[in-house]
Amino acid sequence: MSGSDAGDVDTFRLRFLREGYGSNQEVKNGAPEGIIKMLDRSVGNGFLVVPSSGSDYSLLTYNYTSSEVYERIEVYPVVENKVCGKSDSVKIGVCG
Repeated sequence: MSGSDAGDVDTFRLRFLREGYGSNQEVKNGAPEGIIKMLDRSVGNGFLVVPSSGSDYSLLTYNYTSSEVYERIEVYPVVENKVCGKSDSVKIGVCG
Protein backbone atom coordinates (compact mmCIF):
# COMPACT_ATOMS: atom_id res chain seq x y z
CA MET A 1 0.00 0.00 0.00
CA SER A 2 2.62 2.50 -1.07
CA GLY A 3 4.59 2.98 2.12
CA SER A 4 1.71 2.87 4.57
CA ASP A 5 0.65 0.23 7.03
CA ALA A 6 -2.76 -1.29 6.28
CA GLY A 7 -3.74 -0.28 9.83
CA ASP A 8 -3.61 3.37 8.71
CA VAL A 9 -6.41 2.88 6.18
CA ASP A 10 -9.84 3.75 7.55
CA THR A 11 -11.29 4.75 4.19
CA PHE A 12 -11.13 3.39 0.69
CA ARG A 13 -12.52 4.64 -2.60
CA LEU A 14 -14.33 2.38 -5.02
CA ARG A 15 -14.29 3.41 -8.66
CA PHE A 16 -17.09 1.75 -10.64
CA LEU A 17 -16.22 1.77 -14.35
CA ARG A 18 -17.69 1.02 -17.75
CA GLU A 19 -16.59 2.25 -21.15
CA GLY A 20 -16.78 6.05 -21.17
CA TYR A 21 -18.13 6.42 -17.61
CA GLY A 22 -17.00 6.10 -14.01
CA SER A 23 -18.49 6.71 -10.58
CA ASN A 24 -16.73 7.03 -7.19
CA GLN A 25 -18.02 5.85 -3.83
CA GLU A 26 -16.13 6.04 -0.54
CA VAL A 27 -16.28 3.54 2.29
CA LYS A 28 -15.24 5.26 5.52
CA ASN A 29 -15.00 3.43 8.81
CA GLY A 30 -17.80 4.54 11.13
CA ALA A 31 -19.77 6.42 8.45
CA PRO A 32 -23.50 5.76 8.31
CA GLU A 33 -24.56 3.29 5.65
CA GLY A 34 -25.96 4.93 2.54
CA ILE A 35 -25.66 3.72 -1.03
CA ILE A 36 -23.04 1.28 0.27
CA LYS A 37 -24.16 -1.10 3.00
CA MET A 38 -22.60 -3.93 4.96
CA LEU A 39 -23.74 -7.25 3.45
CA ASP A 40 -23.76 -8.87 6.90
CA ARG A 41 -26.37 -6.72 8.65
CA SER A 42 -25.06 -7.79 12.10
CA VAL A 43 -21.76 -5.98 11.43
CA GLY A 44 -21.59 -2.25 12.10
CA ASN A 45 -25.18 -1.74 13.29
CA GLY A 46 -25.97 0.63 10.42
CA PHE A 47 -22.42 2.00 10.09
CA LEU A 48 -19.68 1.03 7.67
CA VAL A 49 -16.74 -1.00 8.98
CA VAL A 50 -13.32 -1.04 7.30
CA PRO A 51 -11.08 -3.93 8.41
CA SER A 52 -7.84 -2.91 10.10
CA SER A 53 -4.95 -4.73 11.68
CA GLY A 54 -5.88 -5.92 15.16
CA SER A 55 -9.62 -5.54 14.56
CA ASP A 56 -12.27 -8.24 14.91
CA TYR A 57 -12.71 -8.35 11.14
CA SER A 58 -10.18 -9.36 8.50
CA LEU A 59 -12.61 -9.75 5.60
CA LEU A 60 -15.88 -7.90 5.05
CA THR A 61 -18.35 -7.73 2.19
CA TYR A 62 -20.27 -4.64 1.09
CA ASN A 63 -23.41 -4.19 -0.99
CA TYR A 64 -23.76 -1.49 -3.65
CA THR A 65 -26.95 -1.32 -5.72
CA SER A 66 -27.14 0.80 -8.85
CA SER A 67 -29.25 1.00 -11.98
CA GLU A 68 -25.98 1.46 -13.92
CA VAL A 69 -24.23 -1.56 -15.41
CA TYR A 70 -20.49 -1.47 -14.70
CA GLU A 71 -17.69 -3.63 -16.10
CA ARG A 72 -15.16 -3.41 -13.27
CA ILE A 73 -14.37 -1.92 -9.88
CA GLU A 74 -11.06 -0.41 -8.80
CA VAL A 75 -10.09 -0.05 -5.13
CA TYR A 76 -7.99 2.87 -3.86
CA PRO A 77 -6.93 3.15 -0.19
CA VAL A 78 -7.18 6.59 1.41
CA VAL A 79 -4.46 7.43 3.94
CA GLU A 80 -4.40 10.75 5.80
CA ASN A 81 -7.07 12.11 3.41
CA LYS A 82 -4.93 11.31 0.36
CA VAL A 83 -6.10 8.81 -2.25
CA CYS A 84 -3.30 6.31 -2.89
CA GLY A 85 -2.65 4.30 -6.02
CA LYS A 86 -4.99 1.52 -7.08
CA SER A 87 -4.60 -1.51 -4.82
CA ASP A 88 -6.98 -3.88 -6.58
CA SER A 89 -9.32 -4.28 -9.54
CA VAL A 90 -12.25 -6.63 -9.94
CA LYS A 91 -14.00 -7.52 -13.19
CA ILE A 92 -17.75 -7.68 -12.65
CA GLY A 93 -19.59 -10.65 -14.11
CA VAL A 94 -23.28 -11.08 -14.72
CA CYS A 95 -25.04 -12.68 -11.75
CA GLY A 96 -28.25 -14.64 -11.78
